[in-house]
Amino acid sequence: MTFLPLRIGLLAVSLLLLSLGQALTAGPSSPACSSDGKTGLLLAGIEVVREQHQGGWEKNDAACKLLAWYRAQPMVASVSMRESCLTVRFTDGSSAVLMNIMDSLDEERQDPISVVPTVRLAGSGLTSLVLNPDQYAYGARSCREIMRILSRCGFSNTYEANSDVTLDLVRRNLTADVVVFNTHAGYWDIDGDGVADSVVIATGEPWTNQTTEQYAFDCQQGFIVEGVVGARAFIAFTPGFIQYYYNDSFPGSLVYMATCESAADDSMANAFLAEGAGAYVGWTSSTTSWTNRFTSVLAFRLLAHHLPVSAVCGLIRSGGLCNRWFHSILTYFGNGDYRLPRT
Repeated sequence: MTFLPLRIGLLAVSLLLLSLGQALTAGPSSPACSSDGKTGLLLAGIEVVREQHQGGWEKNDAACKLLAWYRAQPMVASVSMRESCLTVRFTDGSSAVLMNIMDSLDEERQDPISVVPTVRLAGSGLTSLVLNPDQYAYGARSCREIMRILSRCGFSNTYEANSDVTLDLVRRNLTADVVVFNTHAGYWDIDGDGVADSVVIATGEPWTNQTTEQYAFDCQQGFIVEGVVGARAFIAFTPGFIQYYYNDSFPGSLVYMATCESAADDSMANAFLAEGAGAYVGWTSSTTSWTNRFTSVLAFRLLAHHLPVSAVCGLIRSGGLCNRWFHSILTYFGNGDYRLPRT
């Protein structure tokens, strides 16, 4: 009889552990869920699949399990996958894009944080805008080098990073001669038919529970969507966003997208080109961060030697063995003879 309290205590602990395990597999009731449940649900799925594969696993197998986990959730209407991107549509009609899901399923990278303040350099009438929404993950070295190259060509440079790359900044300030995005991108299944329809580009502004109210018009028009990278959610803009807010405003600009999937099709490129951009450059599929950094600097060094974008993309191609494995190449849309303007 003296062991009865101990047995009762052990039983209580066992029941507690069982209930915690059920909560983990249930997903939507997880404490990680935000007040509207959607972002929390997305992050909970990633955590559940990570937990199940701690002992080592194939990423493709994990991605399929993540797809199945989302499909089993009552508040999810449909899920579709294209290469490294998942589109999750909810029963209320809203949706989110998970970008670079293979990286998300890895443990979070512990990259050193390199904070660079906004940079504005005096120069000629030529302007460049370099945006680095996830500087915390990518660093700033390649962006600094690109700005040095452009400065030597007579450009006045503006640099913005992390959460300073807001939706409002993207809405009003892209009309430079050269626009560089060093960020995340994905491929969005707009109508839930299982076929991805549109490239979307991440800003540095977090997606919060207030986003749908704060940007109600943009949400209703399909101009923005929630983009999830790892354990973070960002506002991502769609081609419609560019078409609506820029009315033939680009001065023959070069738009250089140093990001995965940015040229997976011509949807985003056509939006920029229709509003006055001269050329749009991006990757056709996934790219590793180190290949992306190296090739971005190389591309601008070649452009500084007055090579046209067609020759630059032809010389760089996949940029390395990893991107060749992804079947990803640097390509362009628009004027293949575009060259950096000179002062």
